[in-house]
Amino acid sequence: MLRQLADTLNAAGTTRRVVAAQFPEEIIELSTAVTILESSNKSPIGWSLRRVLQRRGNVVITDRRVFIQSGFWSPLSVIWTAAFIIAAYMVVDGQTETWPMLALSGILLLQRRPYTQNLLFESIKDVQFGSVQGITVRGDVLVFDLGTKALHLVTSKVVPTELKHKLEVRIRGYGKQNERV
Repeated sequence: MLRQLADTLNAAGTTRRVVAAQFPEEIIELSTAVTILESSNKSPIGWSLRRVLQRRGNVVITDRRVFIQSGFWSPLSVIWTAAFIIAAYMVVDGQTETWPMLALSGILLLQRRPYTQNLLFESIKDVQFGSVQGITVRGDVLVFDLGTKALHLVTSKVVPTELKHKLEVRIRGYGKQNERV
């Protein structure tokens, strides 16, 4: 139930519809809310201060690509925008105890800045899997090696074992083809 709520509040269905419209011939295997962290480190990253600057958005995995999108318009963005405006008003009004809410809502709005990645499997060098324990649930970590950087995704939904296996076969299969060329 919490995972579905996260998908709803992050507007994961909107990203799913974008992918379905742009790539109607592809089979959608997973669509869920995600936290996004770009790093030069290819090993799974759990909790770190770098996560303050991560992005929040959605991922759609099809039979040919990983599509990641973060946009400002979602129910959570509306909530955090309202919290930011109210806290800013209260701080200006002299109520300094609202500084923490202003800072928190500002950081969470910053994490919702626009971002899009459309990664065909053949452009991904490798994939690794991990997990991280959140406040209430465990999240799967997918790490996509893009050569010069790694893209760490912490999914809201559990990534099925079958999909992990498919990703390994598809991505590593392309990697082996590219090595022979």
